[in-house]
Amino acid sequence: MKKYLVPLLALVLLASCRTHKNTADTPSATAVTTTPDAKPTRTAPKLNGVAARLNFTALQQGVKKASAGGYLRMKRDEIIQVRLVALIVEVGRLELTPEYLLVQDRMNKQYVRVAWDDVPQLKQAGVSFDTMQQLFWGEYPNAKKGLTLTLDSKTSIRLAYADWDKLAGQDFPQQMTLTIQSGQNNYGGIFRYANLQADDHIEVQPTAISSSYKQVELDKILKQLTK
Repeated sequence: MKKYLVPLLALVLLASCRTHKNTADTPSATAVTTTPDAKPTRTAPKLNGVAARLNFTALQQGVKKASAGGYLRMKRDEIIQVRLVALIVEVGRLELTPEYLLVQDRMNKQYVRVAWDDVPQLKQAGVSFDTMQQLFWGEYPNAKKGLTLTLDSKTSIRLAYADWDKLAGQDFPQQMTLTIQSGQNNYGGIFRYANLQADDHIEVQPTAISSSYKQVELDKILKQLTK
C-alpha cells in the first residue's frame, strides 16, 4: 500500500518545513519558500477545470517497484482529487479542498481527514490549499526548472515537471516526477497524464467516507506509510 501513497503524502510532507533550499546536486532547481505572510505570485490562470487519466509508477532507489492507473480531477479553487487504481480496484485516494486534506487508504480501510489549520506544520509554514493547487497545476514561478525542497538535514524532495503542452491556452505539464531522498533511501513516483481535458464545467464529488473505515491521526498514517 505504501508504494502507492508515499509520493502522494510527500506533497503534504513537503510543506512541513518553513524554509526550503536547493540541494547541492540540483543547482538548476527552484528553491521554494513559504511563510504565513507570503504566497508565490502567479499569472492569471486560464484553466478552471482539468480531467485526465493517470499512470503512476512507484520508484525505489531509482528502480520501478509497481505501477497503477488512476484519475486526476481538479476544479479551480474547489477540489483536487487523485484516485489510484490497481487491477481495476481503487487502492488509494488523495483529496484536497480549501477546507481539508484527505488521504484514504482503501485497502486497509483507514483514512485521515483534517483541516489545514489543524496541522501545526502546515499552519506555521503558511501552506494552504492554494499552495498545493499551484503545485498540481504547475503554476509555481519557474516551475519548469523544477522544485527542490529540504525538510531537514537528511530529507529532501524534488518535484520535476516534463512534457509541457498547451491546455486551453495555458502551459500544463503532462508528467510530474516526485523524488524523496531520506538518508540513503531514495523513493518516489512518476505521474504521467493522458487524455488531458480542459473542462470549465467539471464536477468533482467530494469523497463520502463509509462507516466501515477507521479514522487515524495524520502522524500515524504518515509513519505507517513511510516505514
